[in-house]
This record gives sequence, structure tokens and C-alpha cells, in this order.
Amino acid sequence: MQLSERISEDLKKAMKSRNKLEVSCLRMLITGIKNKRVEKGKDLDNNEIQALISSQIRKGQEAAKEFRKGGRDDLAEKEEKEVNILFAYLPEQLSDDELEDILKKIISENSLNGIRDMGTLMKKAMAEIKGKAQGSEVSETAKRLLS
Repeated sequence: MQLSERISEDLKKAMKSRNKLEVSCLRMLITGIKNKRVEKGKDLDNNEIQALISSQIRKGQEAAKEFRKGGRDDLAEKEEKEVNILFAYLPEQLSDDELEDILKKIISENSLNGIRDMGTLMKKAMAEIKGKAQGSEVSETAKRLLS
């Protein structure tokens, strides 16, 4: 089953169970997929949909952080719940240890040392990880390992 079909089926289930938050989140995701499809002029494959979902997760996490800074815990909790709904459509996320192991392997295989090799490490790591970790997590761990 294509990811877009799964999302549509889950939207129908959420509508039947009257889960307003999930319905809202999935409608927003479907709209994003349709907009991207129009932009590209073709149907999206699962990898492109997962990239879109990762982007929406990142935006939701940033919004939740800003809401918390502004003292709006209610809105932050809503964003965090939406992020959790979206995570269900991504591959299982890597643990911190697994991510660190992958980065260490890339560093040793390519003889990378120092922060100046950050771009090379990120390029190779993101190609290998593909949706299994957020870019910000990869970046933070990479900086720590290269320092």
C-alpha cells in the first residue's frame, strides 16, 4: 500500500471515530502532499512523502518550542500531539546510540576530522539515514563527534 493511500485510510478511520485532532492533522498532511504533487507535476513516491512529513514534524517541533517559550503550553501540547501522529508515517527512528554508531562509521571510513568536514559528514549521513532521524539530531551529534 502506498503511503498516501494509508494516510487517506487513516483519515477515514479518524473521521469515523470523531478524533478531531487526528482529522485536522491528516487533512493538513494530505493538503501538503497535494500541493507538492502540483508543484512537481507528478505523483509523489513514498520517499518524497516521508521528506514532506519530516519537514512538517520539524516545523511542529519548532512551533511547540516557541509556544512553550511564550507560555502557551496548551498550544505546545497540541503541536506535540500532531508531531506524534505524523511520526507514525515515518520509518522507525534511530536511537541516539544507533545514530552515533552510524556517524562514527562514516567518520572513520572517510577519514573525517574537525568541524570543517561537517558538510561531507552530513551529506553522507543523510543519504544513509533517509528519514530514520531528524536532521537537527544528526547535526547535533555530528558536531559533538567532530569537535
